[in-house]
Amino acid sequence: MVKILVVDDEQAIRDVLKRFLELEGNQVVLAGDGLEALAILNDTAVDVALVDIIMPTVDGLTLMRRMQQDHPRVRIVVMSAYDEVLDLPARELGVVLTIRKPFTLQGVKEVVEAAANTSM
Repeated sequence: MVKILVVDDEQAIRDVLKRFLELEGNQVVLAGDGLEALAILNDTAVDVALVDIIMPTVDGLTLMRRMQQDHPRVRIVVMSAYDEVLDLPARELGVVLTIRKPFTLQGVKEVVEAAANTSM
């Protein structure tokens, strides 16, 4: 079982990913922005974080920088519809994989499995 943090400002995306990933046998916690995600990470150990980039309050780039600094063992998967975001300097931000929006649930499953099996 993998403990997954889903960080996205779209409630529908969070809800669908939570239902699907839990049906796959994972534990899932949700955050609507980077600030909420940081609060969760201070209290909860997670294995994989699915992180949207464009969010209010604390955006995905800022969140990933903080995660790399304070929670370096979390494997980060970037979710974005923008090509330039998917070409981020991965190592600097702790990104292990990316997934393009819109995505398929099968694609999410494969990316989460791959991220969970990536050594840090």
